[in-house]
Amino acid sequence: MVDFCLILKPPSAMSFNISLHQQLDAFTKDGTILSPDGNINEAGYWNFNNWLCETSSLETKAKSLMRIAKQFADEHPELNREKHYVRFKNNLASDQSVIDEIEIADEKKAIVSFRPLAQSIKKAAKQANA
Repeated sequence: MVDFCLILKPPSAMSFNISLHQQLDAFTKDGTILSPDGNINEAGYWNFNNWLCETSSLETKAKSLMRIAKQFADEHPELNREKHYVRFKNNLASDQSVIDEIEIADEKKAIVSFRPLAQSIKKAAKQANA
């Protein structure tokens, strides 16, 4: 089960050409990170809409966050994988630390935007390094 803090808000403005289904299939097949606009890996900024961390850390963060997004989607079969996409971003906490966020949305509204809690991030990072 993914431990997270739910945030309700509109999705980030962007183009939408790739579905959640396509994103998760590419990641499961060979670790490819597809952004919703169709760019791959580094060309798609590792699926980050905005970031406040070093660009060199985006790949590692993206792989951990995609594992969490996949687990979340698996736990919520009510999500329409053909009509939604997943996107990542960083936000600043009140103490100025960087917080990773996962957004699952369609073109018009955020279905869920959440911040995985530390234990889920550490588990995904451990799996990424295995």
